[in-house]
Amino acid sequence: DLVRHRFNQAHVELQYDTTDNLPTIACDPKLFTQVLVNLLLNACDACEEGGHVQLRVSPNADHTRVYFLVKDDGAGISKEDAARATEPFFTTKPPGKGTGLGLAIANEIVLHHHGTLSLAARDDTHGTEARVEIPASEEPR
Repeated sequence: DLVRHRFNQAHVELQYDTTDNLPTIACDPKLFTQVLVNLLLNACDACEEGGHVQLRVSPNADHTRVYFLVKDDGAGISKEDAARATEPFFTTKPPGKGTGLGLAIANEIVLHHHGTLSLAARDDTHGTEARVEIPASEEPR
């Protein structure tokens, strides 16, 4: 809901897919929301009108980790840019359209939660895939 207006304005479809019985993750909800909002808005910005962004949330086999996968069908990202994307002030956006801080901050939040953030060109088509992996909480639901 926090990003729906931007997707509507850009005429980009947002799809989401979650599995049942997701484990709880140990995180600061407001900080982790900032990570997801940033990844979704970057994906939206990468798409042309009529594009698609998908958010998939799923656990690993033993439910000790949760994966957040954001895929877009935008222009894609080069290996060089993906390797630098979480560096502070690095941006591929035109001047005035980005500060280069969003992914750097998102990465720091994920690292603070003992997780990882990675970006890569999609293997199956054009576009970009952002993947966050975060540990599940050890506390029962």
